[in-house]
Amino acid sequence: MDVLILEKIQQPFSKEQRGDKNAKSYRYSVMAGTAEKVLEYILDSRLDEANQHLQDTLLEDYLLTYIFFISTELLCQNLLMYYNSRARPSAGGEAAKNRMLLNRRHVVAFVMCWYEIDAEIMFQKAGVREFLKTLSDSVYADSSQYDLKTEVNTMESLTQACDGYYEEMAAAKLTVSSDSSKSEDLGRPIRPSDETIVKVFSGTVDPTYTAVRVSAETRAEVILKLATKKQPSSESGFVLVEIKSNGEYKLFKDEEMSVESNISVNGRLFCCTKDQLAHLNPLPEQQGPNEPSGKILETISSRELAYHSTMYDWYRHTDTQTGRQTDIVFDFTCSV
Repeated sequence: MDVLILEKIQQPFSKEQRGDKNAKSYRYSVMAGTAEKVLEYILDSRLDEANQHLQDTLLEDYLLTYIFFISTELLCQNLLMYYNSRARPSAGGEAAKNRMLLNRRHVVAFVMCWYEIDAEIMFQKAGVREFLKTLSDSVYADSSQYDLKTEVNTMESLTQACDGYYEEMAAAKLTVSSDSSKSEDLGRPIRPSDETIVKVFSGTVDPTYTAVRVSAETRAEVILKLATKKQPSSESGFVLVEIKSNGEYKLFKDEEMSVESNISVNGRLFCCTKDQLAHLNPLPEQQGPNEPSGKILETISSRELAYHSTMYDWYRHTDTQTGRQTDIVFDFTCSV
């Protein structure tokens, strides 16, 4: 059953609205509703310039959080259904045509907003490329009957951007050298297809490591299987664990991805049995420098330290995709 609960919120008139007799001194805020009903409400009421408010972030909030309530496949299906929906039987003639025109314009505007929020995450979703192609073909076919010239150009640019993204992904190759940190890669979010070399140490008394080449979307269980192939032990029941410099450890679940980026600054990955886990110690290289670094710090001002610390945090923030940040916030909120 479709449910939508709204709250009426009073708001003062802006300077532009004071002379408009049709201006409203209130707006509605969504309090609760099913994902499909909220989508329909957004398409009906949030994509006209007259209904856009700086304090209203419903559209952006929906695009950032819909993955927690509805699949991307179902979202695309609902958008196409809304695009092809017809006006109510009571509306006839010119009114019906205008309603159908608005439906088409609103869907294209919604997709464009989706693209502007985070294009890479959008293109990575399964079925989005086919959805954009289908929608683009429909808009082009309807342009002979409706005034959709702007929407045709918008969809052409979106499909070209999506095709360009997949062409770039197909041509991208990992180069493990000093050239792997080129300036054009700075500030670019990590992609699921990005590859890296992960060192996985054994849980023996004299640990050796296995170098495993994996992508960011590789699950922890796959890394574990690749690492255990070269383990000298015949035992089973291995686990993938991070050992921190202070001796603490963190077990990785089988379904976890992007393991390399989830390791602490001075942490190391180990592949060991549960019996070996209690006897694991940090590697000598994790203990820090043998000589004090006070002399170096004396040559650096507190202002320089603050600057580099801030820039480090800022790069980490900008390199994290918006969707991942939302995921972290939701996980934190659910755990409180």
